[in-house]
Amino acid sequence: MDISELPVPIRQRSLSYYLALFCIVVPFCSTIPFAWLYVLYVVGTGTVWYALNISSTSKWLFPVALCEVLFSVYQYYLWRIVSPPAPYGPGDPGEIQAAFKRLLKSGLTPPTNGGDEGAHRPGSPEEDIVQLEFDDPRAIDFRNALRPWFGNATWSSIKLHQVHQWLYWSIYNADMPSYESLTASQQAVMAEIGVVNLLARHFDWTSNTLWFEEIPNACDPTKSFFLLGGQDSIVHSERVKRYLTSHGVKGGLWYDPVGSHGQALKPGTRGHLEILRWIREEI
Repeated sequence: MDISELPVPIRQRSLSYYLALFCIVVPFCSTIPFAWLYVLYVVGTGTVWYALNISSTSKWLFPVALCEVLFSVYQYYLWRIVSPPAPYGPGDPGEIQAAFKRLLKSGLTPPTNGGDEGAHRPGSPEEDIVQLEFDDPRAIDFRNALRPWFGNATWSSIKLHQVHQWLYWSIYNADMPSYESLTASQQAVMAEIGVVNLLARHFDWTSNTLWFEEIPNACDPTKSFFLLGGQDSIVHSERVKRYLTSHGVKGGLWYDPVGSHGQALKPGTRGHLEILRWIREEI
């Protein structure tokens, strides 16, 4: 079954969603515009000293609103800095290209239910880079993972030109030029030139990439413990789980389908209790 052709089910909004939206999100997002209106009103009417002395509430209301205004200006300044394309990313280009090649090899790992530490693992760096068949499970998994960039549309409805536009944006952080005549060779050259920008734009990926063979005693549950959350907005936990289990990780893996990023570090959560249990068992 090609899961990249299945429509994504529409999530039903619960009452708690709307309560959080109108009681937390909307008031929080309204603080900056209201702060601007209040500061402009006080300054425009010339009642700054009056606002500071009229009551105890006004004494802190105007300074707080002014801080919000100044912070919003600084936030806009930071946004202008990080928004333009970054021609030079941190890290050595050779290391980044090697990491990109290693990433491709990892993505070409054949599906497996598990392995043994020390044996020739399917995810080893010796994996060959080949062109996958359309119905290969690895190709299907890649297409399905790419769908969120296109509004979770079915893969057959995504046009080649839209993929070219996404590829150009992901490399150069800019809209693709309006001309239509982009040949396959031009696209390949563009990908080779921009691979450093794709991997290193505003982030040193080579310093934050951890492969299985770099984890000491990864398959020993008494020395390594992996915690993953299914609702992690940064890490694709389901894919990480498959990556670990394909290399032989079994006992030292805890997966919470509804866990978010870093939730296991919050006291009282299931993940935090699992960490404490694992520590007590190994002391």
